[in-house]
Amino acid sequence: TFTPTITSGITSVGYSTQSGYYTRIGNLVLFNLRVVTSSGNAQSSTFAVGNLPFNSAATQQPGGAAIRAYASSFSGSASQAFIGPASNSISFFTLSGTAFAGTSITDHDGFDLRITGIYRA
Repeated sequence: TFTPTITSGITSVGYSTQSGYYTRIGNLVLFNLRVVTSSGNAQSSTFAVGNLPFNSAATQQPGGAAIRAYASSFSGSASQAFIGPASNSISFFTLSGTAFAGTSITDHDGFDLRITGIYRA
């Protein structure tokens, strides 16, 4: 298990749920996480969830991916999750590639986020 945290896009975060589960097979890490907030202040920085169990490989081929399985309060559904090289966090971007800001979450102090993903460690 691991404890996911919101690392960017929302500050002063309070949580009612923080749960993460992973399986590592060789250098592949498969994970599921859930974060439910109880308080927080939206920021214009890129929304990111961190504290994944391992850092991703420094040079990923083809890279890490995360699928947002469910997210309440995200304005629109046009965001995608990405795990960059040498990182232990998931950053969110719009489909056009620009940052998905914490201010794009309509209820930043009470939303439910569930993610499934895979990456190389």
